[in-house]
Amino acid sequence: RTDLSAAESVSHSATLTGLATNTVYYARVVCTSSGQSDVAGSEFSFTTYSTITTSALAVSSVTLTSVQIDWTTNLATTHLVEYGTSSGAYSFSTVQSSSAATAHTVTLSGLTPNTAYYYRVRNFSSSASIGSSVGTEQTFSTSALSVSVTGVAASAVTQTSADLTWTTSQPTTHYAEYGTA
Repeated sequence: RTDLSAAESVSHSATLTGLATNTVYYARVVCTSSGQSDVAGSEFSFTTYSTITTSALAVSSVTLTSVQIDWTTNLATTHLVEYGTSSGAYSFSTVQSSSAATAHTVTLSGLTPNTAYYYRVRNFSSSASIGSSVGTEQTFSTSALSVSVTGVAASAVTQTSADLTWTTSQPTTHYAEYGTA
């Protein structure tokens, strides 16, 4: 119940405060005119706006230079991801998505191998009443470069030379070390 207005008028308003988010409320207004009984308007309902909540935040498909980030929101939102290599300092950002959804996927690419990254997701509602949300900082690390060398062999050996051959599990540059002891 709100307080009774002090002056009689034909135009009225009342601000309701302390309401819970994402809740259905039922209300009616009651008017009193001097010397007459209370007159109640019809009951009506309204729902307070929800806030954007993020859940099921997950990192997957981690490679040397890329990672996939997935999450869901309780409301349809557009999104972007801010990220960087120092906590609280987001040097990079993805472009804000163009269509609103509740399931979100972003792939970050061009990352540095074997590096820790810090990131947060930002979600944007098309409703000015709801606004946007900023997720808490999370972290992931890109994969370390791991190369295996196999099939090392010497061929075409002569009195003063030899051809060495081998294969690696990933593209690499190379050099050969050799000696007599």
